[in-house]
Amino acid sequence: MDNLTHSLIGAALARSAPRFIKQGRNNPRLQRAMIFTGILASNAPDGDIALERLFDIGGGRQLYYLLHHRGYTHTLLGALVLALVCAGLGALFSRFGRRGVTVSWRALLPLSLVASFLHILADSWNEYGVHPLSPFYNQWFYGDTIFIVEPLLWCALIPLAFGKVRPWIYALVGFIPILGWARGYVPGIALSWIYGMLFLARALQSTRLRARRLALGWLAVVSVLGVFVVCGSIARERVRSFLSTQAPGERRAQLVLSPGPGNPLCWRVVSAAATDLEVIERIGVVSLAPELLPAAHCMERVRTEHAAPVQTPTLASDRGLDWVTEFRGKRAEFDRLSAESCRFVALLRYARVPFWRDGSIAGDLRYDRDRDGGFATIRLNGEECPRSLPPWTPPFRLDR
Repeated sequence: MDNLTHSLIGAALARSAPRFIKQGRNNPRLQRAMIFTGILASNAPDGDIALERLFDIGGGRQLYYLLHHRGYTHTLLGALVLALVCAGLGALFSRFGRRGVTVSWRALLPLSLVASFLHILADSWNEYGVHPLSPFYNQWFYGDTIFIVEPLLWCALIPLAFGKVRPWIYALVGFIPILGWARGYVPGIALSWIYGMLFLARALQSTRLRARRLALGWLAVVSVLGVFVVCGSIARERVRSFLSTQAPGERRAQLVLSPGPGNPLCWRVVSAAATDLEVIERIGVVSLAPELLPAAHCMERVRTEHAAPVQTPTLASDRGLDWVTEFRGKRAEFDRLSAESCRFVALLRYARVPFWRDGSIAGDLRYDRDRDGGFATIRLNGEECPRSLPPWTPPFRLDR
């Protein structure tokens, strides 16, 4: 998830903690230390981006990012270490200020642990994935449930994360989805849902009873997640049913789903399958309400240029499922690159839907949204090999 969501979760956890509620009113230092610790611990696992210079594994910055973002710091063991550090920093932070009693790191540790672990859980909600059980179990886990930036979650978390919310905060949260609408990420109907949720958040903020506000606020968060979980399950079953009927000879390797921001009715689909001769990958859009939002119109940003050598889709579309583009690669070429290219082998530790072009570049079709390649597209030639690889199990396997 984005760091704004992580920060809101951290602040919400701090303000919901029993120690904050019972003791914080008479101890401003405790309040500040808990909010600081909650926000810091909720974002600390993303510090892996800054570790590149300390752990230079070779292969270049881009490959390092793919292999190690959401890496060791996004494991339960890594989160435990980070929680201890954040609790210590929170105790140090509590020394600043004139009013209240200094807070010990032990008092902040439970909050720091919950915030660090919830960072991993929140990151598991989307299509990027995490591997929290490494080094004991190195499989990736994918939620395929929430877009990485979800305005409905922001709205639900605001009453929990702030004691008093200034009008400009609501104005800012309300303005960001307009930018998404202008760029084709958010359809007009989703804007109405987001503003409706923002209105409910403002009404909830005015509730004077803290216990009621906390209960209703967390219920709103769970409800948002629940809606996306249910809608995602329906979308997945529809796509599976369609593919089993229209492409019965293909062995399914991956089926990736991601909703639009604030829009549980429209889902981006990236499908990967194989035959004895080919690897076949498709990008499409599924709509759960095709009469209201036809699939061809509910997620405009899917229709972009690609670095992958894509072609016109071979499967027919309808109002509920629109296939946008398709990649076909020879199975023999995939096997050759897997045996001969050290950089392709490294990419496979991350890529859920790998593509390649002319043996010169390769990437992950999930994030291939530019003719020159995005952050998940690498050069295979003329670059050094990584000196070591993380233990993650490659998510894309043709022997399934």
